[in-house]
Amino acid sequence: MATEAAPWSVENDLMHLLTNYTLNFMADNVKREQPFFIWLSYLYPHTPYEVPEPYFSLYKDVTLPPLRVEKEGLMAANKPFRQVFHQENNDRLLPFDDKQVDAMRKTYYGMVTLVDDEVKRITDFLQANHLAGNTIIIFTSDHGDYQGDHGMFTKSPALYDCLVRVPLIFSWPGTIAGNVRSDQLISQVDIMPTLFSYDENLLLKNMGKTTIENSAINTEYRKSIDIWLDKTNWEKFASEIRNKTTDTLNIIIGKHHSRRAIDGSGKDQTDLVRLYRTMKSRMTRSL
Repeated sequence: MATEAAPWSVENDLMHLLTNYTLNFMADNVKREQPFFIWLSYLYPHTPYEVPEPYFSLYKDVTLPPLRVEKEGLMAANKPFRQVFHQENNDRLLPFDDKQVDAMRKTYYGMVTLVDDEVKRITDFLQANHLAGNTIIIFTSDHGDYQGDHGMFTKSPALYDCLVRVPLIFSWPGTIAGNVRSDQLISQVDIMPTLFSYDENLLLKNMGKTTIENSAINTEYRKSIDIWLDKTNWEKFASEIRNKTTDTLNIIIGKHHSRRAIDGSGKDQTDLVRLYRTMKSRMTRSL
């Protein structure tokens, strides 16, 4: 965690530069009168919790909402062992006192506000170029952050609000009504079918029909994932990957690029099969 503002200006911040690139890309497509699809992924807010001025000091004098903590600790509250283990690791690696936690949260808030301002640059461009009414915008995130709640930091496998209540905002003027809130339990697997449900011409063959109004996490999610797992020939898939791999196999998972290298030299030709069987088993158990 940074104890002072990042040593670069907002104009040189990577989030700002990403927006610059996006605006240039959109402007080029406007000139060519071409439609566009953009996946813009901002790293903020994220470790190492560092942001330039004025965002670093933006919440310096603000009193933040109190943390949600178990007064006697997670173990006394009968929380799962892996949460207790995560908390103990936090205490070893990130032994923050109350003052440090407060500073971290205020930096985090500053990072969120920086992202808000960058998104505004994009929506301003759409408005200025008369594209707002013909552009679908989806704003969301993959997970939250403890930020001191429950005596923990970063993230872990848990379902606390601070981790799972992430933004999910749809904007499609003329098609999706504005200022509508949903209290459904929603998964990101619902996003694509929800969009296609508004326009039958966009429907894909064999695509699931679970939308936010009929959330997949409540109804079809387990069934559809089980069907997908059953239909997947894991041994064949692993074999095909092994045949195309000489030294190592890098498995890239999600936006954070967790990487696992598997020996592909041929010493143990069943490594990949075991790996994918394990993945299948874990996915099934997690549901």
